[in-house]
Amino acid sequence: MKKISLFLSIVFFVLSCSENKIEVNQEENKVDFFQKQNQQKKYQLKNKSSVQEWLQYNQLSEYVKEINNENFSMFIDNDVFLKKFFKEVSISIPDDLNLSEITSRLSVVETDFWVFIDKLNSLHEKKKLDDQIEKINISFSNLNFQIDKIHIKKK
Repeated sequence: MKKISLFLSIVFFVLSCSENKIEVNQEENKVDFFQKQNQQKKYQLKNKSSVQEWLQYNQLSEYVKEINNENFSMFIDNDVFLKKFFKEVSISIPDDLNLSEITSRLSVVETDFWVFIDKLNSLHEKKKLDDQIEKINISFSNLNFQIDKIHIKKK
């Protein structure tokens, strides 16, 4: 009788542990899903005409999309190209947007990119990059918001 009781206790324990693992995995998947949804809900530029001619902005937007799609290959060990790119972005700002509000937002986006790239090159673990991806999305959203705000003021 004691053996049966011990056996049932062990079986119960193992089953309860496996259920906890399943629950933890489901929770992680929910968190990943909501993080993805939140990344996609960032402020999108409404007035695209103000940046239509600004090729570097469009390229930056593509880089943000690549990061959100978890395609990091372009950013691994590509520091020279990215330094040149961010320099071109700041130099090529259209005259009507070449204001301190925009340059400061661009500076934040660039800083967030460099922190992301540093973590990417040193960690190679996606989980540890989520916070930095979120920061890039927020700073890029702030840039978009500021561009729209400037456009509205000029009307």
